[in-house]
Amino acid sequence: MNPKPVEEARTRELALALPALRRARQRAEEIAIATNTCIVQVQDGRIVYISADELKARAAKAPPINKPGG
Repeated sequence: MNPKPVEEARTRELALALPALRRARQRAEEIAIATNTCIVQVQDGRIVYISADELKARAAKAPPINKPGG
């Protein structure tokens, strides 16, 4: 496996993959909050359910995300 960070990838598409995944995660969290559903993720090999209430609490603590063009 290549030890270099993905942001230093040779191809533009691969270099942009991590930011795209972060945006997708953010949007999934927004939808989960709006629909009062959980996010399901694997953490340390275990399935973890993150409730909409916990997502709201995390969002309240997190700094705002700077969106391009706005």
